[in-house]
Amino acid sequence: MKRTALIFISYSIVFLCSTAIAQNTDSYFDNNHNSIHNIQIPEIEYIPTAGNQRLIYNDGPRKHFASSDVKFPGASSSEKYPSISSGVKFPGISSGVKYPGASSGFHRSDLITPILLRDNSPASSSSSILIAVRERPGYALLSSAIIPGSAQAARGRWLRTGIYLAVEAATIYSFAEWRNRGQRGERNYENFADQNWSVVQYANWLIDYHDQHGISNSELQDLREMMDGTSATFNTGIDWDVVDLNVLRSVERNTPYIVTDDMGANIFSHTLPAYGSQQYYELISKYFQYAPGWLDYYSYNQQNNNDPFLIDRFGGKASPLFWDGKDRSELFNDQFRFSNNMLSLLILNHIISAFDGYFSVQLENRRIEATAGGTPQQQFRIIYRF
Repeated sequence: MKRTALIFISYSIVFLCSTAIAQNTDSYFDNNHNSIHNIQIPEIEYIPTAGNQRLIYNDGPRKHFASSDVKFPGASSSEKYPSISSGVKFPGISSGVKYPGASSGFHRSDLITPILLRDNSPASSSSSILIAVRERPGYALLSSAIIPGSAQAARGRWLRTGIYLAVEAATIYSFAEWRNRGQRGERNYENFADQNWSVVQYANWLIDYHDQHGISNSELQDLREMMDGTSATFNTGIDWDVVDLNVLRSVERNTPYIVTDDMGANIFSHTLPAYGSQQYYELISKYFQYAPGWLDYYSYNQQNNNDPFLIDRFGGKASPLFWDGKDRSELFNDQFRFSNNMLSLLILNHIISAFDGYFSVQLENRRIEATAGGTPQQQFRIIYRF
């Protein structure tokens, strides 16, 4: 279980590192897709003239003309681009676009390559997945549902990514560790019970219990014949070969509680489960009717001058081994419960991370980004939705 947890954590870390690298390499690509803002270029006007077609680039106080070839301000004499006959259009932009550094002119690498001549070939599958997680709420939800924090990492939310990943690692480790502790505790308790509780001693006590109180039980004779001349060895392989569980259960179903107080009592509440079952190990250290089967039951009550054939509803006649078994049983059950709580927290971490990723993308997709600066005719607004 620990190995599985470590493998899962390792894959998560690799995925998040890959996401960080992909963000750095894909940032320029993303800035070319409908999320462009704060881009400054001169205003472009198209003026058809007689016998000649011209483009006017309005760069503040300067105007630049081109008759056959388009030359952008600030470019060297060799940096010309094919003439444009019907005007220049930029995606989604009707007047001007702002681009860093436009006040002092443009360079081909600043504008022409990323926008007009950019490579429109399909992105790699890894980039496409990253963009989908970053821009589409459904993909973000699915990504973080599988690996908590992955959608947050795709958007560069590293604090949230770290929190979700830390909770994931802690809960996986805690779940595995406490489950292993519970399993070890359960095995230790079962070994302890096998060595210190005997079905033969319990069956013989049940016969003496009837005799001491003169209880009439039609099933008792079969049990008496079966147990005649037997004694407990506290070896499960030997003792369970002696007892027929069906006969023992028939007697239990007709045996009343004879208690130390004056309050009335009913028939025994339980019959002994099959050896080795979870219920068997639970009941022998939980209910006082099974206390006489523990190794130190008679010696303990003899030392304390107790009648071993009366049942104390508060456990006053239960021996130390009974209480030791009860403590061991409660301990490993608590460990299993804590492990299950960690599993619930693990699932909750996936759910919270998934919906956090979903709503974060959805809210950001609805955000309206406005540019600032420049003259009124050079300002524009981009509304982008992913």
